[in-house]
Amino acid sequence: MTSTESMRHLAVRRADSSHAALIAEFGQQSFMDAYRDVVPEADLREYVDTAFAPHCIQREMSRARAIYFIHLDQPRGLTGYAKLVPATTRERRPAGRGIELQRLYVTASARGSGIGTALARSCECAAATRGYDTLWLQVWIGNSRARELYRRWRYEVCGEQPYRVGTQQRRVVVMAKRISRVGDDQEGYRPDIRA
Repeated sequence: MTSTESMRHLAVRRADSSHAALIAEFGQQSFMDAYRDVVPEADLREYVDTAFAPHCIQREMSRARAIYFIHLDQPRGLTGYAKLVPATTRERRPAGRGIELQRLYVTASARGSGIGTALARSCECAAATRGYDTLWLQVWIGNSRARELYRRWRYEVCGEQPYRVGTQQRRVVVMAKRISRVGDDQEGYRPDIRA
C-alpha cells in the first residue's frame, strides 16, 4: 500500500445526523462486545438501548452537544467512531479547559490498522481548534488493553470514579492528556476531517 493509499484508508470525517442510525447500531454492538463477559445481559441491553438510541444521537448532533467522527471503509462500512462531549459541572474531571473523549470504538477486525489513532488525533485537533487544552476520558479499570493504549498516546491517570451500567456499578479510571495548538504535537500527522 502506498502512503497515499494509506492516508485514504485512514480518512476520518465528521459525522452528521445522516450517520446517527449507523453510529447507534455500531455503538450498541461495540459496547455489548466489550462488556458482555462482565455485565449481565439485561443491564447491557438497558444501557445500550438508552445510550445509543439513534434519536438521542441525532439530538446531540443537532444541538451541538457532541462531536462525532467516523471512519467509513469500502467495502467494510463503518469501522470506527469517536465522540467528544464538553464536560458538565457534575462530572469529576481534570483541571483545565477540558473536553471528554467519551467514546472511541474500532471493529475488532480493524484494530491495529491505525484507525483508532486517526480518530483520536482528529478529536485532538477538533478540541484544540475549539480552544480546549485538555482531552480526558474514562476507561473501565479492567480494560488493561485500552488503558495501555491510552498510556502510549500520552494520557495520564488522574483518578477513579464509579460508572453505572444498569444495576451494575463499576470503577473507571479517569485519564487526561494536555493538548496543544493544532499542528503542535501532531508528529506530522494531518487528519482528513471532512464535514
